[in-house]
Amino acid sequence: MGGIRNWFKEIRLGIMGAQQVFNTVTGFVRAVTDEAIEAEQGLSKVAQAIRSTGGAAGWSAEGLKSIADQLERSVAASFVPLIPDYDDLTADIE
Repeated sequence: MGGIRNWFKEIRLGIMGAQQVFNTVTGFVRAVTDEAIEAEQGLSKVAQAIRSTGGAAGWSAEGLKSIADQLERSVAASFVPLIPDYDDLTADIE
């Protein structure tokens, strides 16, 4: 009888683990989607402002997006050294 209980307990724990993974992945996809929508809305507002001024500042939405992309890559690159090496993370485990 204990074997069946243990089996059901293991199944239940497996399902709970799968549910946790699903929730994590769903949250990640939602966050990425929200971020993409927000970025698109921001670019749309910039393009609208440029059109409303007739491009008086001499900038295009595409040009400003290019500058923003370069800045984002530059900022992201500056954080790369802060991410620990995988070997450093697993050194104590082995």
